[in-house]
Amino acid sequence: YDVIFYTPYEFEICNDGFRDTNKDYIIECDNCIKQLIEKYKNKVKIVKVSGTIEERMRTILKTFEG
Repeated sequence: YDVIFYTPYEFEICNDGFRDTNKDYIIECDNCIKQLIEKYKNKVKIVKVSGTIEERMRTILKTFEG
């Protein structure tokens, strides 16, 4: 991979029938992802995507432009 986009756990997940909404499980998954990012941060570009939907889209588009 050239770039990995990381979207941290920032807000409660809506119960849409697909995703697990258990907060402890979500935090555990997020911590696993953070560990992998730390392990590979020198081998691949990591882009943290956070904020509003508009801010997230700007971050993603800016990454592709640069």
